[in-house]
Amino acid sequence: MKLKTLIFGREHRIGRRLIVLVVAFSSLITVCVSIVQLALEYRGLRHAMDRQLDSIAIYVPTIEGSVWDFDEKQIQRALDALVLLPDVARVSVISTDTDKQWSAGDRDAVNTVTRSYPLRHSHRGKETEIGQLEIVASLDAIHQQVIASAISILVSNALKTLLVVVFMVYLIRRLITLRLESMARKVRDQIPGILPLRQQVESAPQPMPEGMDELDAVNWTLDKTTEDLAIAVGALQQINATLDQTVKDRTQALEMAIREVRSFSYTLSHDMKTPLRAMGGYAKILSEDFADRLGEEGNWLASRIVAAAERMDTLIEDTLSLYQVSESTFKRQSVDLTNIAREIAEQLAATDPERKVAWQIEDRMQAQGDAGLLRTALENLIGNAWKYSSKRDAAEISIGTRKQDDGSVAYYVKDNGAGFDMTYSNNLFVPFQRLHREVDFPGNGVGLATVKKIVVRHGGEVWGEGEVDRGATFYFTLNKGSPPAAAA
Repeated sequence: MKLKTLIFGREHRIGRRLIVLVVAFSSLITVCVSIVQLALEYRGLRHAMDRQLDSIAIYVPTIEGSVWDFDEKQIQRALDALVLLPDVARVSVISTDTDKQWSAGDRDAVNTVTRSYPLRHSHRGKETEIGQLEIVASLDAIHQQVIASAISILVSNALKTLLVVVFMVYLIRRLITLRLESMARKVRDQIPGILPLRQQVESAPQPMPEGMDELDAVNWTLDKTTEDLAIAVGALQQINATLDQTVKDRTQALEMAIREVRSFSYTLSHDMKTPLRAMGGYAKILSEDFADRLGEEGNWLASRIVAAAERMDTLIEDTLSLYQVSESTFKRQSVDLTNIAREIAEQLAATDPERKVAWQIEDRMQAQGDAGLLRTALENLIGNAWKYSSKRDAAEISIGTRKQDDGSVAYYVKDNGAGFDMTYSNNLFVPFQRLHREVDFPGNGVGLATVKKIVVRHGGEVWGEGEVDRGATFYFTLNKGSPPAAAA
């Protein structure tokens, strides 16, 4: 088995490699730091010993006098005192004249350092060397202290390194290894599905090479996925070309439909209204100029023809108005809804000055939208409130705003009129659908449909709440979505 395989394993997991490298690097740092600490400690101990040996120089004059006087007892006492100093193994004095030697101490020291001091005496102005003081200091105590410190430093640093390694192992495992293993596992599980398309048609597709670590597996997969994406981009470009042609065809069809709608609008406003008005006019002439010849029943029929023609003309006008809401150009600006509502109220009040209506219009109602379209919407909503509250002796109409749960603003028009049955609320905004009889409240069911188109063009919503004979409230919001661009 190879050393690399023994250390990093057969699967070449990147997490295990990171852990081994962290342990090796931490151990190297620990050894280097320990060596530096021990070298500094040994150097300090040697300096302390050197200072101690230097301090022995203060005893030299005393010993010089004893040697000159040849006072052996005094010499021996001095030597016995010096040998008691720390790390001093042996002390000796050698006389130059007599070769006499005095010594003290007899320690067995393996590692020693020797310091010599010459002994001199000045006689009649002449200085003569009379002997030599030799100090032998033992390094064994320093070596033992350094060894003990080395053991302590190595153990403490090893313990710290172990704690760091354990933390790094946990950190690498939690933040890197587990995620890489999960990523690599997902990649390997998806290999059959992400092989390049050119390989899927081969008899022997290329498998993922063995012996890859997690990053190598992800990198290999990304390379293959890039090839897949290149093929997919080519396919998308072909699809886009086909889609562009489809869009062109649909655009042409839409433009043709718009032209047909405009043609139909022209037909409504000219070709259909002209004979309809002629028919109504002829029927009116019959009822006015030939009333005596038509008789009672003939006059009644002629009046019905006139009424039907007028109603048909009104329906055509309302249909055109509904179409024009979608066709008109959309110009966004700041709109003063309060001012518009007051103008509409004044116009309605002028049509029937005898009516008693209590108006409540909120101040400073502002909105962002098309001023003309918003005026049309308010005219329909306020006009409906005016119409359906006409049978009240004391009508009440309110225009204001309400804060929604989502923080948006809803505008409302409220009245205390006839109201409506909420069961049929889905028909409120359908063109030509009415919830009241024509004889009670005349109309054609286009107003609320027009309001809905306007609100939708402003990216909002509209809804109504009511109760029969208890009034109704219509709400609408603006700019909750993106309004469409101006109609073509």
